[in-house]
Order: sequence, then C-alpha cells, then structure tokens
Amino acid sequence: MANAEVGFIGLGNMGGAIVRRMLKTGVAVTVFDIDAETMRAFVAAGATAASSVKDVADRASLVLVCLPTGGFPGIAREAVQGGALQVYGELSTMRPATMQEIEDIVSARGVALVDAPVSGGVTIAERGELSLMMAGTAEATGRVAAALKSVTAHVFHVGAKPGQAQLCKLANNAIGFTLFIASCEALVVGAAAGIAPAVLLEAVDAGRGRNSWTADKFGPHILSRTFDAGGKLGGGPKALDLYLAEAEILGMPRALVARARDVWAKIATVLDPAKDFTTIIRYFEQFAGVELRGPWPAGQPAGRA
Repeated sequence: MANAEVGFIGLGNMGGAIVRRMLKTGVAVTVFDIDAETMRAFVAAGATAASSVKDVADRASLVLVCLPTGGFPGIAREAVQGGALQVYGELSTMRPATMQEIEDIVSARGVALVDAPVSGGVTIAERGELSLMMAGTAEATGRVAAALKSVTAHVFHVGAKPGQAQLCKLANNAIGFTLFIASCEALVVGAAAGIAPAVLLEAVDAGRGRNSWTADKFGPHILSRTFDAGGKLGGGPKALDLYLAEAEILGMPRALVARARDVWAKIATVLDPAKDFTTIIRYFEQFAGVELRGPWPAGQPAGRA
C-alpha cells in the first residue's frame, strides 16, 4: 500500500474544520476519530478512513493530531507503532510539560515531533486563515507547514524546542480570552445606552477597542444570534488554567487573566457549558436588559456620518 501524504487524528470542532478545508483544497487525507458517525461523514467528503491511530501511522509518514482535551501521550504511544510515521505534528493545546513528554515518546522511536498549535477558531479554519505556531527542526516544521498551507494565513516558527509553541499559544489564549470577556461587557454597556449594536461594533472596530473577537466573532455569531463560532463555552476556563499554571511557575501574581478565568467559570455554571462560547454575551445582557442584535453582514447600518 502506498503511504498517504497526510494522516489526521481527531475530527472534532477544530480538527474537523481543518480537514474539511484540506479536502476542499485537494489535499489527500487519511483520518481517524473514535466517533464512527463522524468518520462516515468525512469519508463521504473525500477522506480515506483508517481503523485506528496506528493504522493512520502505518499509512502516512506525516501524522497531525488535533484533540480537544487529554489523552495526548497515549495517542503518541500508539502512533509511533506505525511503520510509515516520520513526522508527528501536534496541533492540540496543552501544557509545555505534556509536549515534552510526547517528545520523549516519539524521539525514542526516531520520529520527529513538531509542536504546532493553531489559533483562530472554526470559521477562520474553514476560510484557510488560521495562525500556526511551530517549534521543532526546520525540516519537520517545513513539512507540517506545507501540509497545512491551505488552512493557514500566518505561520510562526517560535523555536526549536517542542513546548515553546504551546507556551506561545497559551499566551495568545490568555490575551484573547480576557479581551473577549471585556468586549462582551463593554459592548452590552454601550448598547444599553441606546447605541445600535451594529453601529457600536463598527465604531469599536475603527478604534482602540478592535480585537479579533470584535472583528471576527461578534458580527457573524452574536449580532446574528446564531451563536455558532465553533467552540464550547465550558472550554474557556480550561484553556486559561493551562496558561495560569505556567504563570504560577514563574511566580506571577494572580491578576487580570485570573479574574477573566474566574468570571468565565462562573458564567459556565449559569449558562450551558456545552453551548457555543459566544452565548457568554447572554450573561451580560441579562443585567442590562438588552440584546446585542443587529443587521449583519457589516455595511448595512448607517453608522458613519
């Protein structure tokens, strides 16, 4: 059997979006996920099915892994049993120490590891505009970057040591998730003053308040009231916990990021943690008695004089 060019393990929200984009742009992908129904859907879309993690690594010299939580070293142990595997790319988000554990596993079998978390979310992946952060050798990171070319708009080689890219991703999450909480609160306060939400958002995006959440998430997923950005509300505190654990090692005081984490965790007990994370806006709306609702796409409101 000829080896596939790319193997992919994990077809959840982010992994699935990445693979759909790869298939759409003509990349041949052999996939595995524990959910049989999900597997059938991706095979129908053009992917080749593998029967296990090891089967993926028997077929593909480059294997990419994208899992939402846990089990990372175990997946690596199974993958390195595959006869074709040369490069193992870890797209999941985890603590750097966990990535170093994976490095011990794969390097013992002569397999190159690329620490390669991605950022941007499901809709950004489907547009092929993810940010890819990588740590590893030049040859191995080059192979991962080439495989994900159709999915990424920004690629950053942050270092040679696996774990460095994870820390880059955790810092990105700390900033981004904190900004999202602040954006939700402030935009609701503005809407409560009678400003049309679409106009308010347009003004913020033209000023200092602009961030990736106001630019990419509020319009299509909150003002539209579709709440379908592709991530679960309950995942926020877990992501911030990963960052806070690294900050604690350095002796950093618990400050703004920790407060954002606690607010997010409280909201997850009030709202449904299984719902899309953009539903967080409803927590703030209940205090002001308003909804961030308005015409979308942008350009419809007459916001500029």
